[in-house]
Amino acid sequence: MIIDTFNERIRANMEVALERACQPLGRGGTMHPCRQFVALHLISAAREGATTLAELTEVARAATRKLRSRKRPRRDGDGAAAPQI
Repeated sequence: MIIDTFNERIRANMEVALERACQPLGRGGTMHPCRQFVALHLISAAREGATTLAELTEVARAATRKLRSRKRPRRDGDGAAAPQI
């Protein structure tokens, strides 16, 4: 497994970061595609040297923000989808 390349501490930090980031997503955060998306971001960040719980949690939360922005287009005051910048 890919995750086996990291030591026990980093794997634990990644797991906690994943749980922290997916919890606010509610039921959607327990769905495999959502968790996989966040996990892939965590693996990539850890490979690049982000290994502390704080760093990994921020990476995971950034990934969940990406998920939310993809699933819910922003709306303007009239209910029409606002242009994405």
